[in-house]
Amino acid sequence: MINQIEAILFDLDDTIFDRTLAQNKAISAILRMFPDLLGSIDENVARDAFFEADRLAIHIESQGSTLEEVLTLRSRTFLNLLGLGMDRAQEITEAYTKNYREISTPVNGSMSVLRVLSGLFPLGLVSNGYPDVQHTKIDSLKIRPFFEFTLISEEIGIRKPDPEIFLRAAQMLGVEPPKCLFVGDSYQNDIFGAKRAGMQACWLNRDRALIEGATIPDLEVSKMEMLIQALVD
Repeated sequence: MINQIEAILFDLDDTIFDRTLAQNKAISAILRMFPDLLGSIDENVARDAFFEADRLAIHIESQGSTLEEVLTLRSRTFLNLLGLGMDRAQEITEAYTKNYREISTPVNGSMSVLRVLSGLFPLGLVSNGYPDVQHTKIDSLKIRPFFEFTLISEEIGIRKPDPEIFLRAAQMLGVEPPKCLFVGDSYQNDIFGAKRAGMQACWLNRDRALIEGATIPDLEVSKMEMLIQALVD
């Protein structure tokens, strides 16, 4: 049950920007670009390998690795999982990065939700990730005007679920944490982190996953449009 709120904070990846869809499009482009290397690989096998490589890369990202280290590890692991040599990992990284940056993939319903709610509440954006990557996504979606500010973890040296990044966002909005609603897709990073900071939290649970711990979101939605129904109707 959402209590009276004065401001809303949003996560970016897989809350507003559909990272999974963007990655799938970028992978399809890579398979077309490297027929000599990847032409014999089944597309589903390639996708599975990439997402496993991405999972491992995200793990080292959370430990403070540079963007270059993360991208290199992901490409090398991707090729290794496919049983291919890793000497062309840099080519894969460059091709993927170029295609990924040109993709605009909003989560279904997110644009209409931002248009409506930005007219009713001050909004902020709080995201883990590397600044150049995250700002490119923001600009590709043309959503910057909806937000009072954006907080990117690697710009300030604090990552979700650390409560400090949530508290800093509330301070920037001039709103006490209990009057802020945080909306995100990650139970661990977004819901757990926001609740630890004393905020209300809405879990965008598009896959209808089970709650992973004792922390209970104040609201759970499977589609972004349901947020408007909960806050406005």
